[in-house]
Amino acid sequence: MKRIFFALLATLLLTELSHAQIINFWRGPDRDGKYPDKGLLTEWPESGPTLKWSYETLGKGFTSPSIANNQLYITGLEGENGYIHLFSLDGQLKKKILYGSDIFAPSGFPGPRSSPTIDGAYCYVVSGFGKLYCIDTENEKTIWTKDLFSDFDGSNIRFSFTENILIDGDKLFISPGGKKNNIVALNKKTGDLIWSSEGKGDLSAYCSPILVNHNGKRMLINMMGQNVVGLDVNSGNLLWSYPYAN
Repeated sequence: MKRIFFALLATLLLTELSHAQIINFWRGPDRDGKYPDKGLLTEWPESGPTLKWSYETLGKGFTSPSIANNQLYITGLEGENGYIHLFSLDGQLKKKILYGSDIFAPSGFPGPRSSPTIDGAYCYVVSGFGKLYCIDTENEKTIWTKDLFSDFDGSNIRFSFTENILIDGDKLFISPGGKKNNIVALNKKTGDLIWSSEGKGDLSAYCSPILVNHNGKRMLINMMGQNVVGLDVNSGNLLWSYPYAN
């Protein structure tokens, strides 16, 4: 089954694509779905949006694109393998990089769940099996990997691991969902553990962390299986939690 990917629409920008705002995170620079682009259309054309380009053999998946380095990055599943696709902004496929196995069973909604996070030449993705990859897209080599379940006592969830990676400075934040290593900060360059938080010991949820500055305190906030938690960015200490019913 093909996944048709309508990459860029004329309704998004009136400016040239080469001048587009660099977006290297899921849901934009602040992970809030707000984009600082200028010159947007104020109303839809009567005939609807104009398709600029499309690509019809991306494979299966549930991820959204990231734009950085004048390229568009998105993942797709072929057979049992997940690939990172790099496109020029005019729709030409430049590279297709294998990162590893991803959810392929038909009963498990096959396809990648985690949108690429881009930092320079490095692309970070995590599979539905909880395997975290740091890949240099220039030489197509894997720099490091971590298994969130075997390395950090995490466990998978019903529809598979779905979190989008967050990077801040040298720290990479992700939520294995373990009793001991509930949420962790890793060195983005090496994958080494910086800190680990027990949080409330919940499994991960189908959510992704954000960073918030509140009353002079910088915190990492994420929604886990049964609690929303706020952690100190620098230490991982639990600052607060709020339970919610499933």
